[in-house]
Amino acid sequence: MIRLSSAVVVDVDEYREALRGAIATGTSLERAHFLECAMSLSEAPLMDGADEPWVRVERAQVALDRYQALLDLSACRRELGDFE
Repeated sequence: MIRLSSAVVVDVDEYREALRGAIATGTSLERAHFLECAMSLSEAPLMDGADEPWVRVERAQVALDRYQALLDLSACRRELGDFE
């Protein structure tokens, strides 16, 4: 089994940490900040060019999480009076 050092920062881990931060925070403004961070980290396809089964599964999960995060971000923005 191969494992990455805990010192290695992986974009998917940063993305998931931003989603966890959005869940843990109390205000719409803070939540929107975490969700916007997650959106910026998930713009590019995960491991573009790779087609292994585990990569496809991870891509699908990121896509589902991203969709929910976009809905949540929209709700936060509406609560903050930003309707654009």
